[in-house]
Formats: sequence, structure tokens, C-alpha cells
Amino acid sequence: MDGPSLDKLSGEALSLSFEEFQRVSLELLNAGYALRFQAQGSSMEPIINSGDTVVITPTNNSRLYFSEIVLFTNHDGKYVLHRIIGAQKKENTWFFLLKGDRAARPDGFFSYQDVLGKLSSIESGGKIKSMSSVFVRLAGVWAGLKSKVKSGGLP
Repeated sequence: MDGPSLDKLSGEALSLSFEEFQRVSLELLNAGYALRFQAQGSSMEPIINSGDTVVITPTNNSRLYFSEIVLFTNHDGKYVLHRIIGAQKKENTWFFLLKGDRAARPDGFFSYQDVLGKLSSIESGGKIKSMSSVFVRLAGVWAGLKSKVKSGGLP
């Protein structure tokens, strides 16, 4: 394999190509490690702004809930950080309806296997917001309900 190897990482910042980022991210999360990187884009504003540092933890086969923000592989093979606004089970597999808070429409349904990890904290302006705090969870539920209503509910 070309590029950085996990056995050579020691906490320093890395500058990676998109392909290297995807490979290293998947390797870290599958090995049970958290992933920390700078978010890009505006689809999750105001909760996540471009340049904010996010920490993603592995799902470890845990249950995912309405309004959680997850890192997933979209239909184009890109990694995206969006909110769960719905779920349905088909033939013993969970599928999640995902959407950016500022997006006009949902991304669509994605299987549990498409989810790489979930957002555990955001570092912005020198402050850390934990996704487990009661206030942040309530704000997340509000944002999820608002996104669901704006998108016309479940398709």
C-alpha cells in the first residue's frame, strides 16, 4: 500500500489526498480508533462549519438513532457527514435516510454497512462540543425534525 501506514502515525497532522484519507479513515475506524479531521463544506451549518475539527467514533455495531450525525459513503463513493432523519428495516437490514441540515433534499437511504462512524464531538473556535451533552442532543433532535419537515417527511 502506498501512503501513510497506521503503524507510523503518532498523533501528528497528516496532509492526505482524498483517496489516502478514505483508506486511512476506514482502516482507523475498522480497527476501533476514533478519526479526527477538518470538515469541509456547508451542508451541516450551523452545527458544523467548514474548517471545524470533527471527531468520528466507530459504530462498533451499536444502534444508531434519529438525529445522530454519521459519516457514510454516498452513492458516488464519497465520505459525507450528515444527519439521520429517518430509518426503515428491510429484510433484517437497517437503512437510514440521511440529509445535510442545509440541504434541500435528503441524500437517500443508506444501509448500516454504508455508515462508517458517528460524530462524537466538534472543535470550533477553541471550544469542544460533545455530541453526548443533553443540550446538543436536544438541538440535534430539533434539527433532525426540522430537516425532516423541510424535505417533506419520508419519501
